[in-house]
Amino acid sequence: MSFQPERDAIVALLDAHGRGLADAWAQLRVQAPPVRYRGAPRLCVWRDGPRRLYRYDPEPATTVGAGSDSVPPLLMVYAMVNRPRILDLTAERSLIRELKKRGQTVYLLDWGRPRRDDWAQDFNDHAITALGRAIDAVVTDSGHARVVLLGVCQGGVMALCRAMAAPQQLAGLITSVTPVDFQVPGDRLSALVRRIDTGLLKDSGRTISGGMLRQLFLALKPVALGHGKYIDLARSLRDPARLNDFLEMESWIADSPDQPSAVMSEFLELFYQRNSLVKGTLELGGRALNLSELRLPILNIYATDDHIVPPAASRALADCVPASRYEELAVRGGHIGLYVGRGALTRVPQAVRDFCGQVAGA
Repeated sequence: MSFQPERDAIVALLDAHGRGLADAWAQLRVQAPPVRYRGAPRLCVWRDGPRRLYRYDPEPATTVGAGSDSVPPLLMVYAMVNRPRILDLTAERSLIRELKKRGQTVYLLDWGRPRRDDWAQDFNDHAITALGRAIDAVVTDSGHARVVLLGVCQGGVMALCRAMAAPQQLAGLITSVTPVDFQVPGDRLSALVRRIDTGLLKDSGRTISGGMLRQLFLALKPVALGHGKYIDLARSLRDPARLNDFLEMESWIADSPDQPSAVMSEFLELFYQRNSLVKGTLELGGRALNLSELRLPILNIYATDDHIVPPAASRALADCVPASRYEELAVRGGHIGLYVGRGALTRVPQAVRDFCGQVAGA
């Protein structure tokens, strides 16, 4: 039996894709506009080394919904391994701007870029100490005694840790695409990083290349995040809006800051290797932290097609905290689509705004 027709069809398909990619790159070099990031207006209200705290004031209350002085401010904490710009990627794809439209005052903690001498700062220095100082700054700047803390991915793990250690200044907690069980079946990222020698990593005495971490994430979906996206680009190169979105996203992906080796090694060991959150064995700064003792209202938002934080890894939080204080929201899409997807940019900001309103009088 001959497979020559099928083989010829495959070769022809690959050849067509190759020509399409070549044409796309040629056109892209000529017509691609420069990427000039224009974020929403904001004010830096606090600095701590490389860290910055920004305030985004709400839009007039008539835009989407009525604002209220009684609603606590929202402090967003993004992961350290990427830049928080994804939360305000463009004017049309921005979680922050959608929250502003709904009358919400938003603060954003930007971890910045670690300096050479920051390599020894550990996870406790960031999740407990630095995040605590940022919360203090929000309280001082806003005049509210309590804030709602929203953590994204690794930032969500930090938010959980801070909430367990010192919940007094928090009105509520929102976790978004946040892993809690780091060893669920099918977690490809976990399978990769659990084999890393964290002791060797910590003793390296240097920061870890952001470019190396970027390649690790790309390796989780090499086809879709490699050639696949460029083939899609070739099909829509004449669409200026889609081209701009592509370039903005690529610019964000390429901007991966280096990481302090102490933070990264401790994060991998405590959570991926020991799975200490679900096992109830977490200790930070000599203090035992247990999710079962959290009494804050919690909203857990996860993406149904997340390849970095599988839904089961995030939904595990439901089994670790009191059920009466917990609610969750499933959003169709992937890890990043939760913040830039067209559908998500209606559901997510409204859910966040509603949660802030619910805890205002609690």
